[in-house]
Amino acid sequence: MEHITFRERIGIVGKKRNKPSLRERIGLYFYARRCKKIKLSSEKWYKEQDIVNSLPSAGIGPKKRKIFYKFTMPDSVDFQFLHPGLVINFPENVRLGNNIIINRNVSITARSKVSLGNDVLLGPNVVINDGNHLFVDRDKPITTQGHTAKEIVIEDDVWIAANSVILKGVHIGKGAVVAAGSVVTKDVPPYAVVAGVPARQIKNRGE
Repeated sequence: MEHITFRERIGIVGKKRNKPSLRERIGLYFYARRCKKIKLSSEKWYKEQDIVNSLPSAGIGPKKRKIFYKFTMPDSVDFQFLHPGLVINFPENVRLGNNIIINRNVSITARSKVSLGNDVLLGPNVVINDGNHLFVDRDKPITTQGHTAKEIVIEDDVWIAANSVILKGVHIGKGAVVAAGSVVTKDVPPYAVVAGVPARQIKNRGE
């Protein structure tokens, strides 16, 4: 297995056309060192997530976001691109694959567990939430009745288009496509294309 140096891992060396300025490289190096000391799911972690995801899509912002998640999440991940506005709740329960593209204002909540495979694309304003409020008892406020949660699995090469919602217990198979504005409440077969509220299969990829 090819050895990857610390400097290569945080993206401060590479092809000349993508190389940040010396000042940026120094800043990224020390930012990566600081991120390695941030405890996952701590108050400091959530504050830093808000700060780094408020940075713009151009310039140093995407590089800092990649460094932050790479050095603080449970498994080292290699994002292709991260736009601003990402919010991850209960990050200790999130597993992310490589080469993921996450567009603006995506929300991932993992009370149980959320897993994304490799080469997944998440469009703007996508919500992935593996939990629900309990609300059966009409004599108690919903805010006091707790939650229920069930794992979400999204396999490799899945595209979830803008404004879609993925709800608890859903398993989305490899190569599937979720059309914009869909609400997915049940499993999606591999290479299926689903759409609607609730989402239903409309065709298979390649048809």
